[in-house]
Amino acid sequence: MTTLVIGASGFLGAHVYRRLLDEGAQVHGTCGRQHRSGLQAVDLLDTEAMARYLISLRPDVVIWCAKASHARENDDEQALNETGLCNVARSVPDATRLIFVSTDGVLPGTGGPHGEEVTPSAFSSDSSIARYTNGKLWAEQWLQSDSPLAHTTTIVRTGMIYGRAVSGEWDARTAAVLKDFAAGEAFSRADNLLRTFVHVEELASALCELASIDCIPGILHAGPENGESHYTFARAIARAWSLPMHLLRPHQIPPEDVREREVRLDTRLNTSALRSKLATRFHSVDEMFALLARALNARG
Repeated sequence: MTTLVIGASGFLGAHVYRRLLDEGAQVHGTCGRQHRSGLQAVDLLDTEAMARYLISLRPDVVIWCAKASHARENDDEQALNETGLCNVARSVPDATRLIFVSTDGVLPGTGGPHGEEVTPSAFSSDSSIARYTNGKLWAEQWLQSDSPLAHTTTIVRTGMIYGRAVSGEWDARTAAVLKDFAAGEAFSRADNLLRTFVHVEELASALCELASIDCIPGILHAGPENGESHYTFARAIARAWSLPMHLLRPHQIPPEDVREREVRLDTRLNTSALRSKLATRFHSVDEMFALLARALNARG
């Protein structure tokens, strides 16, 4: 079985690609215009070049981890999907399985945890978050209706992805919390902004496991059983590394900001369906940071 990881140089895609390599899978990966060793440098918006590459490769499974780079003015999630994703679906054999990574941002901001049956909704603003989320929502709808791979596509919605990149750097959110603690001054995180936080290596494990089992078409939500606020996420970091907890304070995003900025306060995911189908275990934020701290301390 040949697996292709689209976006194998990214934060999530690199973990997926490396895990498949470690498992001895026949795996190929793409990167952007900056070449990465072992990966195929492709422009996902170059329809003809992508079609030639895919027709020659003929993958059995495609795992889509790509994200718009914003390196060019017109690069956004909508263009990436309408051109790149559509070209992938139309250039591979009809029996090819597609695993598409989407976002919890498409869900309403109240009433979580949300099941897969909840009707998603688009943003009306033109912010970067809105453009990203609306691009993912367009892709979800196209993949389930007009795509030639509609019956062999699994859409995996995920919340906030955290952890270390394959190169060792922390994700931006964890790095910001650690930086705030290191500054030694009081800081805050919102305790009414609720998300499902997913560790990058566990999400990569789930995607690889999905690629190895029979196709599960439709939408699945990935992550641990319980969600967190941005405040409790930062608190878990403090507990794991015994940081000065008194510096961290909760705050509430006010109603006027919620309305004006279209903040979706609660996009927690009900992940029971996927967890019941996979051997991959998703740890809670507290459990995961405790494991990471012990591992780092053991290495000195």
